[in-house]
Amino acid sequence: MAEKRGFQLSKEEFVTWLQPRSAVALLTQRNGWPKSDAVRAIITRLSAHLIRAAAEYAVLTNRAGEDRKERFQIPPKHWNPDSQWVPDAALWETGDIYFDLSEGSGYSVQVAGRVSYFGVRFERAGIEAMCHTPDEPAEAEPVNSNRKPLSDALLSDWASLFNKAYPGGSESLAARSVAGMFPDKHVSRARLRRVLPERKRGRPHKSNDLENAPKNDGE
Repeated sequence: MAEKRGFQLSKEEFVTWLQPRSAVALLTQRNGWPKSDAVRAIITRLSAHLIRAAAEYAVLTNRAGEDRKERFQIPPKHWNPDSQWVPDAALWETGDIYFDLSEGSGYSVQVAGRVSYFGVRFERAGIEAMCHTPDEPAEAEPVNSNRKPLSDALLSDWASLFNKAYPGGSESLAARSVAGMFPDKHVSRARLRRVLPERKRGRPHKSNDLENAPKNDGE
């Protein structure tokens, strides 16, 4: 999958991507992998351009000063297994990560700057392509009673973005989108339907799926 360095995602597309812990949870549930295997597989595919990643905020700090960007697509080279990314485990819980940028070679290597990524997300299509079993309709997914209901205000804000990005998108697509954006919250089907226009239920047609969503003008 080709990537344009520095490409900025739209807000509508970014909110449909998966948070790191949600991506790992999806792979452990579908494939039965331990977390360590899921993490290693994701990193390998990120470095091979098979999964796109973006950060809600990217901050580059070097001798020239500081540069900030929003919804910035992370270059695949940063996921190279040889990269020194710190802290090692925090990404999968907090969604934040930073990379030290070096210059020189041999014993003269020096840290030239640091790029920090906050609120990292992975493209859902790339993660789902790793699953061994087909996606189940959202109606069949068990409800986690430990999750608290999403507030009406946040649900309304999400619905506004989703309906603009995917007009006519299926109910299953909407359920996956809101679950990816708020993995710790629960939204019942009845509440979801109240904030969505009349639409078909079940699996979306190919033309409405995330893999075929409207592309940003920058792509």
